[in-house]
Amino acid sequence: WLSVYNAMGRDLFSKHIISKFKVLMEAYLLSVVGEKGINPIDKEIILGFYEEAVTGILIRWLLSNKNTEEGDLKFICERIRVLFDGQIDLVVSNAEKNPPQI
Repeated sequence: WLSVYNAMGRDLFSKHIISKFKVLMEAYLLSVVGEKGINPIDKEIILGFYEEAVTGILIRWLLSNKNTEEGDLKFICERIRVLFDGQIDLVVSNAEKNPPQI
């Protein structure tokens, strides 16, 4: 991963990771909101926030060269899952209660 990052550069690497993650995140968001959907503005903000966060964590991990258990990418991903469990539900609920005023 680090070799790919170094060869591509941060911008191109980030775009690639974001494009892959966006597909997963959109599918997950759709599973949370179901048929009712979500405002397109809020959807883009939510997706952008999580895309940037995950990409940033991945890049930080790549550059850290940590070989400890706490530095293992699987461990980090599991901690993200545990720490942020339920956050998408909360974000969607907040979006429904407070639609954008345009």
